[in-house]
Amino acid sequence: MLNLVGRHADLSMRVIELLCERLRFASARLEETVLMPLVARRLLALAEDFGSEIHISQDDIADFAGTTCDTVYRQLQCWRRQGMLDLHRNRVVVRDPAALASAALS
Repeated sequence: MLNLVGRHADLSMRVIELLCERLRFASARLEETVLMPLVARRLLALAEDFGSEIHISQDDIADFAGTTCDTVYRQLQCWRRQGMLDLHRNRVVVRDPAALASAALS
């Protein structure tokens, strides 16, 4: 395999592209299964401590979860469309704690 890849640059590039694609897929699955339930649990804990209106930025949520702001933004928008929460500038309002709790168990 190494000989073949060494002699054909186009094949080498395709192998690298395929590996990158698989890494992105694995990373996305990790975020879905580990990080987003963590975000849901943290939002629920904050809502329990401080009420349904949580003063926190999406950047802070991303930092807490160890992921990117874009990833958190996409998930928060999904939960917003599902009616679990409302989003405002530097605020998250938990509307359906039961549904968010269900997402936390996913």
